[in-house]
Amino acid sequence: MESASMFRTLGQFADKLRLDSILNVFTGLGDAMYDRTKGNTLEPNRKLGDAELSALYNDEPIGRLICELPTFDALRKTFTVMVQDDADVGAKTYDYLTQLGAIGALAQASELDRAFGGSAIWVGVDDGRELSEPVNEAGVKSVLFLRVLDRRRLRPWQVDTDPRSRAYNQPVLWAVMPEAVFTANPTEIDGLDPIAIVHASRLTIFPGRNVSDDRRARNGGWGDSIFQACLNPLEQDAAAWATLAHLVSKASQGVIKVKDLAVVATSGDPEAVKARFGLIRMGRSVVKDLVLDADESYEQHPPNFGNLPDVLYLCMHSVSSAVQIPVTRLYGMSPGGLNATGDSDARNWEDVVEALQTHRLEPRLRRLCDLIFLAKDGPTGGHKPDGYEIMWEPLRQMTSLEQATLRKTVAETDAIYIAQQVLTPEEVALNRFRADGWSMETSIDLDLRQKILDAELEQALEDAENPPEPPPPPPQLPPPDPNAPTPEEGEPATGGPVPPPNRTLPRRAA
Repeated sequence: MESASMFRTLGQFADKLRLDSILNVFTGLGDAMYDRTKGNTLEPNRKLGDAELSALYNDEPIGRLICELPTFDALRKTFTVMVQDDADVGAKTYDYLTQLGAIGALAQASELDRAFGGSAIWVGVDDGRELSEPVNEAGVKSVLFLRVLDRRRLRPWQVDTDPRSRAYNQPVLWAVMPEAVFTANPTEIDGLDPIAIVHASRLTIFPGRNVSDDRRARNGGWGDSIFQACLNPLEQDAAAWATLAHLVSKASQGVIKVKDLAVVATSGDPEAVKARFGLIRMGRSVVKDLVLDADESYEQHPPNFGNLPDVLYLCMHSVSSAVQIPVTRLYGMSPGGLNATGDSDARNWEDVVEALQTHRLEPRLRRLCDLIFLAKDGPTGGHKPDGYEIMWEPLRQMTSLEQATLRKTVAETDAIYIAQQVLTPEEVALNRFRADGWSMETSIDLDLRQKILDAELEQALEDAENPPEPPPPPPQLPPPDPNAPTPEEGEPATGGPVPPPNRTLPRRAA
């Protein structure tokens, strides 16, 4: 503000500001009149309509894989519900989820979320309340169905406007639109009545790709489709492959040389010229001979495919980077290069899938599990357990050699822990050889350990205050008599007979 006081108005101060950049008046570097790089401007992509999104998801192979592959790999190995101190409840919960088709619903909702920019799972809860009311958690009788809806069939009906609420600026009520939204004209969609008004607690929302507030407002409260951000790479990749198909279909380019063609075309009859070349095209064939005038000649020039594979690979790599799916997974290509193994791509892809499991699928899955635990016909009879975990199966399966190496390493570590008295043999046995199979995870009862330490400390303090009486000395034996006679051979020192030594009987000759 001190600098601004030198000028009459703030606008005059702003006019004096200048954004510095490199400018060379001799070479034109940095000058927009000569430097082509200074003409670049960032503009938003065209907004993809529902029809284009549907075509990319349903009809385009790469578009379909972009939506399917992450979800397929995330749910390929499924999961396990681990309830604290009760493995049977976890197994029953998984069976309940299976009967509802939860895995299929999660996969479909996740795919539609990526394709259309949002989806939801409508959880049919029988709790004695209306659909527009919050779920009565104390009165849940059963979970009846799971219904997947994409963004086009859900509209925010009422939004939470309380800034102190955890659901601020989030829809509280959703309008479920009829299937006519897919076939109605855009001008008629706003006139359609919803088939139901559903409370947000009865929906598990997949909000779409994260966007800014202004874009979310234009999208009616939803995020973006993944196709929106990777539109340019997808179009370039499609154009490159279409060009390749065109070149393959037209394996060679024919060239007809005609003497004085320019003179004939301008001074003669144009229709006669067209008719002449039409006859040449009709006569050209693999089996027929091509008849030409003495002053005409025909040549074929095959296309050059030399650099086309590199161009196609760059386009594929651009799409792969935009959607965060390796080229080897998206296009089914083998790793390139002499020393390429694809291990780094596989590990990066596993990180992406694990993030999808942890941050996208697991919160929605936990909501389903919570409602199942609250159901009277559920595995817990309506009592939600104190704690439970969702354990995802590892994405990569170890070989037999890798499993043996891992077990050996864990066994050596256990031996060190036992020798240093960090663990007991019993604790190692209980942790390694569990009811559900071998495990490398180790858990100890810290409360029990602390109680044992407290008991030992208390006993040590008591022994220090009241030391026990020393034990009586052992009885003293009389010294041996030097004048005592030496026992004869074959007799013990106590005077008893000595048993004869073992002897081997001689073998009788045959």
